[in-house]
Amino acid sequence: SFGNSIVKDISWFKPYMYVRPKDYAYNEVVTRLKGFEEVEEILDDFKFLPMGYQTDRSPVLKVYTKRPGDVPKIRDALLTRSDIDGIYDADILFASSRFLADENLFGMGWHQETEDGHFVHLPEVPGNAPLRYFSWDIEVLVPEKGAPISTRDQIILISVAMNLYEGHRKTIVLVAKPGTNFDSDNYSIHYYSNEKDLLIAFLNAIYLYDPDVLMGYNINSFDFPYLEDRLRLNGISDAMGRDGSSAQIRSFGSKHEVRITGRIVADLLDLVKQNYSLANYKLGTVASTLLKEDKLDVKASEMRRLWLSEDPKDLSRFIEYSRRDSDLVLSMAVDLKILDKYIAIAKECGCLLHDVLNSGQQVRIESLLLHEFVKEGRMFPIRKKDVKDESIDQEDSEDPEDITVHGAYVFEPEKGLHENLIIMDFKSLYPSCMRAYNLCVSTIINEDPVPPSWKVLTPPNNVHYIDHSIYEGIIPRILTRLYNKRVEFKRLMKEAENSSDKDFYDAAQYATKILLNSIYGFTGAQSSRFFDPRIANSVTSIGRETIKLTQKTAESMLPCKVIGGDTDSIFLKLFKEDTPEGGLRASNIIHSAMLGLLPPPMEIDFEAFAKRALLFQKKRYCMWIFEPSKDGFKDKMKVRGIELRRRDWCPLVGETMGIVLDLILKEGKVEEARQYSMNVIRSVQMLQNVNTNWELAEKLILSKQISKGFDQYSVKMPHVEVCRQMEARG
Repeated sequence: SFGNSIVKDISWFKPYMYVRPKDYAYNEVVTRLKGFEEVEEILDDFKFLPMGYQTDRSPVLKVYTKRPGDVPKIRDALLTRSDIDGIYDADILFASSRFLADENLFGMGWHQETEDGHFVHLPEVPGNAPLRYFSWDIEVLVPEKGAPISTRDQIILISVAMNLYEGHRKTIVLVAKPGTNFDSDNYSIHYYSNEKDLLIAFLNAIYLYDPDVLMGYNINSFDFPYLEDRLRLNGISDAMGRDGSSAQIRSFGSKHEVRITGRIVADLLDLVKQNYSLANYKLGTVASTLLKEDKLDVKASEMRRLWLSEDPKDLSRFIEYSRRDSDLVLSMAVDLKILDKYIAIAKECGCLLHDVLNSGQQVRIESLLLHEFVKEGRMFPIRKKDVKDESIDQEDSEDPEDITVHGAYVFEPEKGLHENLIIMDFKSLYPSCMRAYNLCVSTIINEDPVPPSWKVLTPPNNVHYIDHSIYEGIIPRILTRLYNKRVEFKRLMKEAENSSDKDFYDAAQYATKILLNSIYGFTGAQSSRFFDPRIANSVTSIGRETIKLTQKTAESMLPCKVIGGDTDSIFLKLFKEDTPEGGLRASNIIHSAMLGLLPPPMEIDFEAFAKRALLFQKKRYCMWIFEPSKDGFKDKMKVRGIELRRRDWCPLVGETMGIVLDLILKEGKVEEARQYSMNVIRSVQMLQNVNTNWELAEKLILSKQISKGFDQYSVKMPHVEVCRQMEARG
């Protein structure tokens, strides 16, 4: 109830892998395995192979090793042996994915320890754990010229903001300069005689508060690497982990990931970029836009003067600037609840929250599948090391159809301006296809011919899958569970009586939606462990035929014409209806007809009525739509493939496009829209001096980032040239 952490030392869990010898080579393979000093134990076992429908398990060897790092070593030594049919579960991260899946544990989920030291997952327990947030920000002694360098320029201020209890929070600023400490219930300033003492105090603050989440703004790329260098130069071990270990910083090109054992590292710059489209992502812009709070403005060029000044007011201003930054980041976590949906994803897929924050969708889906594979006694395939080397060459394949993944069917639109459309949307089209036809790596039938006693399902691409009545595949089971949970979460969200519960269920339904819509791609990506174009093509072939069947059915029943669509929707132009109510009636006729033609749970529903729509090309359109709600139809603009706000565009572009689209779609004034856009172009052409029309000039400013050295740009970019000139001017 106080949010205190519990640290468990697990020593009984051992690393392992599976080896499947050829029938004639069992003894030879066992002898070979015993020759590795890293092998601790070899057991006979029976498991289902990763791919294909099977009625019986296969004999395999379960090989335990002394250390986790021994598994890949032995795996690589055996991969080229001709007397081995397969090696499985040999590249799964031991201390996270392997342990979580084998024990059926879920990141951020509730669990109870049993008397024998194992754990029981408690999915029925609602709510999230009361996480302790620790937001921090460093300020360094900026040199007189140029950018600060971690091996030269000291850290002079560190601000910390923490959430305490019942909504209370506290900020602390640590100052590397002698002074008189100040302490109150929610704010403290502590002074230290030098940088080393300041750094030790910062580490002590982490130790005493014991945060679950260390967060900041751009901390992965700046604050953490800078801090690590300063700790090293001062001879201090960081020991930020709950086990006393140091932070591990890994670099991937220009990106960095920081791992601290027992804690979550969250760089809110990355999370804001993932969740919000803003003109720029400076902390001041984010704070004013999302929090409606102002960041104290202190320019980098002022910082050295404020620090070296003998005027106490200058130092106080610098301290307040630092305090404000860490407090704003804490507000993003607490007020915007920016971590909530990532927590919900972790609870659904089984990943650690840190991995959800720092890894892609593939890691989440792998975790989801690994949990189910373990439960079913099915082995996990190893990931291909080099997709280019190991992927199938189409020119050498006897049947290119076997290895080509075909994309979704999207109608070629009738380009131009249209009126009176209905948009009909398939409910989770690809997940529904997989559920309807039992499409899965565990249901695909590799036997040829198919045993006559097996009841099968055959999609349009003529690949066979075992019927649900015999065995329901792992992926269809997961999809059904996620779909039902999403329906339940949305119901609970609507019934919630307070904002806290509403936000909790909203994050939960979002998590299930993201996972639902991501699983299909896992079978079609060559980097996936489960790459099988037959399955991916089964999904898209069902989708294509379903959309074509819907077009044929609709046009045969109503005076309408399909003039476009998207991956999982169609746009129908109505010839005898011109209101949202009439569009809904027409869609209900199509909905009822398709229910009788499609296998459950496939279904098409009314999404919206569009009074006017501009179709440009596939997946690029603008519409003025009317969506049903409990208070009647609500109108809004729907834009796809055309961004009204882009960071690499100046504000005038988005503003002009918005006004032009309103004139065309809402008012039907095409000529007025043309005249307006021409007037804007002329005003820009006439702008010779920005001082004559500063209001227009401000709208022509765009934000661009210099991501590398000037000499690394092979093409002359406008923003790079501007920066060159600025540097030349000093």
